[in-house]
Amino acid sequence: MLMGKQTEQAVMDRVVLIPFHECWEWVGVGFVNDRGYGKVRWHGKKYRAHVLLFELHLGPVPSGLELDHVCRNRTCVNPEHLEPVTHRENLLRRWRAVQRDRVVG
Repeated sequence: MLMGKQTEQAVMDRVVLIPFHECWEWVGVGFVNDRGYGKVRWHGKKYRAHVLLFELHLGPVPSGLELDHVCRNRTCVNPEHLEPVTHRENLLRRWRAVQRDRVVG
């Protein structure tokens, strides 16, 4: 675990659980960056909120990988909705989701 229980509770206080699609929406102060990702500053270090929650629950993101939001919701911090993948795979998944949305929409 990256930090202790007190930190984990303080972070979870900035999350709203969405019952129907099971996303954990980040609602912290100054809560999203210009790309739509949740953000947080903790103990003097800046984090993307989803990375912090992933590390709190599952440990560090493996070296050379980044987290893909499988739910396609950038403000979601549910570790079960995050999968470590290569940058290329993350880009391909995003592209496929955009293409799928164009066909459906």
